Amino acid sequence: MSNRKELLGTIAKIISDYREGDIPPRAPELIEHWLQQFPASIQDDLLEACVHVFKKTYISLTSFRSFLTGLAVSDKLYPGCEPSDYWLEANLLDIQQGGNSQKEILEIFDEILQDEHGFGLADTGSGDGDFVYIDDCMGTGNRVKHDICSWLDQDTPRQITLKVVTPILYAGSWWIDEWIKQKATENGKTITIEKYYLDDSYLENRKGYRNNSDVLWPTEIPDDGCVRAYCDLLSERGYPHEVRARGNPGAAEIFRDDSQKILLEQAFLVRGCQIRRENPNLPEVARPLGYNKLHSLGFGSMFVMYRNCPNNCPLVFWVEQDEYPALFPRKTNTQTREGALFSPKTPARPTEESIPEDFPF
Repeated sequence: MSNRKELLGTIAKIISDYREGDIPPRAPELIEHWLQQFPASIQDDLLEACVHVFKKTYISLTSFRSFLTGLAVSDKLYPGCEPSDYWLEANLLDIQQGGNSQKEILEIFDEILQDEHGFGLADTGSGDGDFVYIDDCMGTGNRVKHDICSWLDQDTPRQITLKVVTPILYAGSWWIDEWIKQKATENGKTITIEKYYLDDSYLENRKGYRNNSDVLWPTEIPDDGCVRAYCDLLSERGYPHEVRARGNPGAAEIFRDDSQKILLEQAFLVRGCQIRRENPNLPEVARPLGYNKLHSLGFGSMFVMYRNCPNNCPLVFWVEQDEYPALFPRKTNTQTREGALFSPKTPARPTEESIPEDFPF
């Protein structure tokens, strides 16, 4: 695809239901305006790359309902058990501490259970059933860890089978299992954890496997002043960027090839560092390539849900700028609760995670 107008129209169609009814439609004109923050020489290639990637990483409401319907009628979670019998016994958790995603997901799942089995969430749950935590994406796993650990501090059963269900699961979230098991032990409980996700949606983002990573992980540091300043500071703190080797765009096949992935990595890293400098109120953990508590260039996810954009996506996706619109403006968890500017993961008030005095931007 080489026609710019056609490319813009294709992206607009792919992301047409993003926060539908809540923000203006992502029209071709808005996408063109967003594109202007990048050098003219790479804009057409960026558009083509975004078309290819968003076809694989943008999850529309229709796609998500299809995932939940498959969950309701298959026996993947419960081999040998009739789906209707399983869901009647299962205990669906509504324990998310930040935002409304879990509540909204359960509302949709309630409708699907009624359509498929003739009963809703109000009819489910038993002392012998599994506990099921459903969310739209699991990146670092921090949110799931906090939700489950807080829940374990409450009056919960002594023996628990927990099934974490999400369409998108990153390999780097493995670490939360031990935290959750330790919390259970502290409360005199035992817990078994199983995770379920869409086929082909187990995504590699671990440092030790960066050479076949499914996230943006730059192969080199571009010759840009903002990027050099950012990387120099990370190095001074003992966290130099470790590049990935060229040649492998990742097993999930999100990117057409490695040259396309490198294009996105370089363009989004440069602009992400510039956005940090232009927006000094961003907390330190809002890295150029996406939210990450680890000292790095950022998480680098490319997955966006119809209801919101994860903050572990590159800053160029979701940060509202003075000159350019956000392609996927975020509705943060705190905005959901009280209309504030930052999510609980990126505090608005000074904390130990706020930008230190020696941070250049």
